[in-house]
Amino acid sequence: MDEQTSGLTALILAAGPALRWGGDISKQLMQVPGTAETILGRMIRQAETRGAYPVVVTRNLAIQDTGCVFYEPENYEVTCDTLASTRPLWKRRTIVLLGDVVYSKAAMDAVFAFTGDIGVFGNKGEIFALSFSDAVHERVLDALAIGRTHRSGKLRFFYRAYMGWSPGTIKIDDVVYRWVLDWTMDVDSVPWYGNLCLLANDGVIDDLPE
Repeated sequence: MDEQTSGLTALILAAGPALRWGGDISKQLMQVPGTAETILGRMIRQAETRGAYPVVVTRNLAIQDTGCVFYEPENYEVTCDTLASTRPLWKRRTIVLLGDVVYSKAAMDAVFAFTGDIGVFGNKGEIFALSFSDAVHERVLDALAIGRTHRSGKLRFFYRAYMGWSPGTIKIDDVVYRWVLDWTMDVDSVPWYGNLCLLANDGVIDDLPE
């Protein structure tokens, strides 16, 4: 699928240094347990089957060499910087996926079905995805500029800035925040990948290729 036939771009953020993996592995290229797909390959397939044109945002040569469509961000110090650097790619509807998350079918369906100004998808501890319209592009940029000032620069600080809250605020807006309450998992460390292996052993992983 190409950009001309899709009209919907899904940005897959994969520019981080994988420090909790020791910094010497492309965690996005790890195999999804119980399948022949990599984490990144699964995500690209899921986006394409939902009508999107996936672009991997990365400077990682191993990822670029997979043949994916990629975009090199100018600034990738923290996640907020990486996303802000993709501004030239934002469309009428922009979907942002995290490159080290394994998404359930239900979670992907919810992200791609969303049509409001902005939806932030996650659980109590992590944000997994964003979907926003061109009506809020400038507000998103402003919030990313604030979110990046936190030492970790993660999307949860973007979310708090977008809502106009202080960085230390711990609360959820049930209109903007869309709960992901299934097995969808961030595998940003080796122990979490181990948890994913356990899910595979239990036959929980869904949305498998036909």
